[in-house]
Amino acid sequence: MDLYSATLEDLNREDSRLTREIAKLYDSLADVRCRMNTFTSVSRLPPEILLELFRHALWGSRFSGKYKRTASSLPQVCRLWRTIALGSPKLWSYIVPCSETLSSSMILRAANQPLRIVWDTDQERPTALDHQKCLDGYTLYTTIAPNTNRIVELDLTLRRGSMEDVARCIMEDHWECLQRLALSYRGYENYVLDLHFAGHPPSDLRHLEFTNVVPKQCENAGVYRNIRSLRFLLDQAAPAYTTTLPTMSQLMDVLRHCGRLEELLLCRFSARPLSDHGPALQSSPEGIVDLQRLRVLKIVDVIDVDISHLLAHLVIPEATQVLLRPSWRPSSGSRKDGYLSCLPLPNPDVNVLFLRSVTVLHIHGPAMTRSIPEVIAYKDSYPGANTSSFHVRRYLNSARRNPILHHLELSTIFRNTLPQLGPTFRNSPLCLLKLKLPLSFMRSVTPQEWDAVFSDLPSLKALRYHRLPEEPSYGESPDYTFLLPLLFILSRDERRVTPLLKGIYLQGLGGEIARGLQPYLRRCMEVRMAEVPSFQVFVDRFSLGSS
Repeated sequence: MDLYSATLEDLNREDSRLTREIAKLYDSLADVRCRMNTFTSVSRLPPEILLELFRHALWGSRFSGKYKRTASSLPQVCRLWRTIALGSPKLWSYIVPCSETLSSSMILRAANQPLRIVWDTDQERPTALDHQKCLDGYTLYTTIAPNTNRIVELDLTLRRGSMEDVARCIMEDHWECLQRLALSYRGYENYVLDLHFAGHPPSDLRHLEFTNVVPKQCENAGVYRNIRSLRFLLDQAAPAYTTTLPTMSQLMDVLRHCGRLEELLLCRFSARPLSDHGPALQSSPEGIVDLQRLRVLKIVDVIDVDISHLLAHLVIPEATQVLLRPSWRPSSGSRKDGYLSCLPLPNPDVNVLFLRSVTVLHIHGPAMTRSIPEVIAYKDSYPGANTSSFHVRRYLNSARRNPILHHLELSTIFRNTLPQLGPTFRNSPLCLLKLKLPLSFMRSVTPQEWDAVFSDLPSLKALRYHRLPEEPSYGESPDYTFLLPLLFILSRDERRVTPLLKGIYLQGLGGEIARGLQPYLRRCMEVRMAEVPSFQVFVDRFSLGSS
């Protein structure tokens, strides 16, 4: 409407129209706000969603003091909740035997569902009296003993009295459906368990996990025949008495019975250490343990000599994840190169590991102040990832012909490990080398040692360095000169190393160190781009060429 030619009547009509439109918009806005602020009662949710909420509320509180109250109150909220809760037997099949009355009630509610019994004696309780009322050995025994033919999972953390009751159940009752057995003992010594089932071992038993529990009959072949996952752990807080632990030969006998084993974990579970590396490096055909189906191998905080002995006798061609964290002790006669001391190799001139399906290898320690290196290897998507993976000692000849280790990461290792990289991985088509180390570690490597390292890695395409904080004991302030030996070798015109190198990535250097390195990095770019035009240098994720 043209305001200049409009009459007073036209303006009044337009004003009325706009007023009506504004009123409609206010009504629409109020309706939207009303619908946004409305809420639906939880009882109006579909039964399947309510049941899922019940499951999270009940099973999620199994290791807290709220479990008993949650289990008792769920059917008492309203008639609908009671109908849904009691109409689902599976909801009550996860049982924490905190009282005899509640356990009996839940077993009845579970009807014919398989039972899962879970208990942790260290969970928080208001008072010691409440703890005694909630659980004692008799309560646990009366919950488990009459229902052993229905229990598929038994996960218990107990003290001596209750552990003896459970051991009696294992020996006296039949466990037809048991699939997972996890026992953890809380005490000042390891608990020796008589692992003899009444009748015959459960045919469906797939998972065994013992924490501070040592099986008495390690040679019981029937128990381990169908095991898929085997875990032996010693708690760091509990003293490890070597007199109760099985010897290395007994442990090897256990593994020989585990023909279907897919996962093996040994944490601080070590027999009496060997005197030197001699026995570890001598593997005989009759001592070989062939685990064709093993996918995951984890050995944590075990003396390096014991790991070396075990690896010298293992054949695990399908392993896709390997974790080794030896407890390295200079007094044990270990070799100087730290993480290599746990590997059964007579000399450093051959590959550390023959990794075919494991194409990415990480080597790092859990803390700067601890001399415990960690080796992690896991499967990645690279060509040849579905062939055999882990061979030691007996297969070194084929390892030297066809290794395919692609990625290597080193973090918080020993200072003298860096010079060993070239001789160790010279036969691997290494594409990426990633160093996550304090700057002071780089200072300890001379230009001659860097030259030897990179001369043995001709297939290297990317070099990454991530600076970590210095050790508390290191008083000197590091500067950019610590990286100059590395850049000197990479910037050399004559006898150039790593001809396929396409990029250098530096992270966490700080502004002052980055500015000091800038002319040396530009020099490296000029030399490298003459042969590889796509060569790049990144400092804290910024390309040096674009700065």
